[in-house]
Amino acid sequence: MVNTTAKPQLIPSGTCLGKLQPVDVIDEPGSADASASADKALDTDVMSALLEKLPDDMTSEQRKQVQQLLCRYDDVFSRGSFDMGPHR
Repeated sequence: MVNTTAKPQLIPSGTCLGKLQPVDVIDEPGSADASASADKALDTDVMSALLEKLPDDMTSEQRKQVQQLLCRYDDVFSRGSFDMGPHR
């Protein structure tokens, strides 16, 4: 469960939030070699398109921070039609 607000949330005792499942860690963050991370990096065309949509009044430092943020969390972006689950 993730609280996306600053407001504390009260969860009553005994509330089932979901089933706990064991997982296997396949790749530790930061452990990939440079070539593997280059393969996973956002496509430069995709990155350029996202950066072009930023507001014109942003400073170059703000744009740099957005680019760093996009690179840091590039694993949340879809790479194809099959990596986001079934379409309905």
